[in-house]
Amino acid sequence: MLNAIFNIVGGILAGFAVILLQYFYKKYLIAPKFKQIFGKDVNNKFHIIYALYDAPRHDNYFPKPDSQVPRQHVCSGQNLQRVISYAQPKAVGYLVNAFGRNIKTSPSIVSDADKGIDESDELSFVSIGGLTNFKTLDLLNNRSNIFCNFEFINNAIAIINKNSGELIIESKKGEVFDYGFIIKIHPEGKPDRTWICCAGFGIWATSGAAWYLSNKWEEIRKWAGKKSFACVIKTKIEKDDSTKVIEGFIGKTNYLSKVIQAIRCRKKCFRLTEISG
Repeated sequence: MLNAIFNIVGGILAGFAVILLQYFYKKYLIAPKFKQIFGKDVNNKFHIIYALYDAPRHDNYFPKPDSQVPRQHVCSGQNLQRVISYAQPKAVGYLVNAFGRNIKTSPSIVSDADKGIDESDELSFVSIGGLTNFKTLDLLNNRSNIFCNFEFINNAIAIINKNSGELIIESKKGEVFDYGFIIKIHPEGKPDRTWICCAGFGIWATSGAAWYLSNKWEEIRKWAGKKSFACVIKTKIEKDDSTKVIEGFIGKTNYLSKVIQAIRCRKKCFRLTEISG
């Protein structure tokens, strides 16, 4: 009888020990690394922002409330007719799960057209979607984004190097891959805020970018640390978990860091480009 009691008590204590080890592991090892990518606001008020728009109509593909913030739009609405909302819930789910696994906090899930979101730059967020999302437009147009942007070239959407204007990748009919990017910046004049976007030519690159950020953020951290960065990614159609980085961008760094970053990126088979801000 006494042995049985000891076994029960021992089992309970062992269970508590495992729980405590998991708690300290996440709090003191995983959470600090997670914050290097997503910023310190993950413990305060972090937002996951999806694009709000209605079903396409013949004359206006994405009717939505007028933004309260002036923005430079890259294209007219008619060029967005192939973009749909299927990627949004998947991307949000990936990111919410990442927060739950790694830091045990719950981000706020909101629309880009919400008044308190659309009008504010005093927040940290991941925005889902490209030219349909107000907050992604804010990020792309911010002067701290020295990395990438969308552009229309010969009626095809492309990703360009924002610093040089050079073409990185463009959409082509019949491709088995969708292409997109993950960009992280600290907006101009607000170094404590973190803005990240997951966007692509099509739905699979958008959800694939969110999948990669959610599941492979540690891989990004190995070469980007807590610096601003951009990843150009490709995703096989209908397979978010096939997403891979094909090119990385980061601001200027010291020589030793440059060597370490180059080694790590070479192992992952993509090129890392430094850009002067």
